[in-house]
Amino acid sequence: MKYSIYLLLIFIVGCSASKDTITARDYSKGIVYVLPGKVEFVLKSKLLDEEENIYFVLKRLNTSDFRIYLSKISSESSLKTWIDHTNRYVSVNGKLYPLIFDFDRDFANTETAKEFLLDQKAAIYKRTSIYVIREFTYHIDFTEKGDVLYEGI
Repeated sequence: MKYSIYLLLIFIVGCSASKDTITARDYSKGIVYVLPGKVEFVLKSKLLDEEENIYFVLKRLNTSDFRIYLSKISSESSLKTWIDHTNRYVSVNGKLYPLIFDFDRDFANTETAKEFLLDQKAAIYKRTSIYVIREFTYHIDFTEKGDVLYEGI
């Protein structure tokens, strides 16, 4: 009886530890994107109000201009899987925030890599993607050299 209680405790502790591992970020395997100084400065002032539950979306507008969206993570968001599993981060004021690319919605699958590989082994091919409307989202347009072209919604 005592033996089964120990096994039950080990099982419960093991399950709770694995849950934390899934949601915790492993920065050791991440890629950090450093924005030009002017862009980071503008984002830093914008983030003073909200620093938690933020992620960024980076979009290339043309060969030398970019747009970065500042978005709030919602637990109901269909993007949550991508945000939770990304290994790309943007550095703003010494803090790392999840980063996804605008073309993730076109080419990335909504399943995790593990789920995708399991489906492939079972000969199941799913092509699922998400469309996101960003019309009223705060963003900054900037050049490769860091000149801010536009800031706002």
